[in-house]
Amino acid sequence: MNNLLENLKIINQADLRQQEKTKYPLNEIIGISFFAITANANDFVEIALFTKEHKQQLKQYLTLQHDTPATTPSNTPSPCSTQPTSKPTKPNSTKC
Repeated sequence: MNNLLENLKIINQADLRQQEKTKYPLNEIIGISFFAITANANDFVEIALFTKEHKQQLKQYLTLQHDTPATTPSNTPSPCSTQPTSKPTKPNSTKC
């Protein structure tokens, strides 16, 4: 486990995102996603729910300086969404 956490810290050194626009360190996003997916989370909403439910356990391994990342519902459906929407969507060439 310690080796995994050390490798996650190294990831921050290679983070090419615009730092002034980032709130969460890359190693924490990857770490949270890893633990959540290992626990059978299938999408960002489930990862956010996992993070909120296991916040204290995650804090043993990650700093979570800015609390936990969350998702917000979007008015624009995913092109792969199977959920009915009230707004018609344009045909998309994205393959799901």
